[in-house]
Amino acid sequence: MDLFVKDGNQIYKVNYICMCDECRKRGMPELELVDQEGNDVDYIKMSDLFNGKYELFQKNK
Repeated sequence: MDLFVKDGNQIYKVNYICMCDECRKRGMPELELVDQEGNDVDYIKMSDLFNGKYELFQKNK
């Protein structure tokens, strides 16, 4: 199962869910987003998924 984030017309794959020391201190993981070619695009906090800008969805292989 792959997770994706839609930001407007752009769709990014969730490449990695970060739970580094800083994320643990904050109590909130970050998602590493990559484009269709696998290039790093951005990191977003899980809380960003609830502000209405992003849409999280999954796709089964």
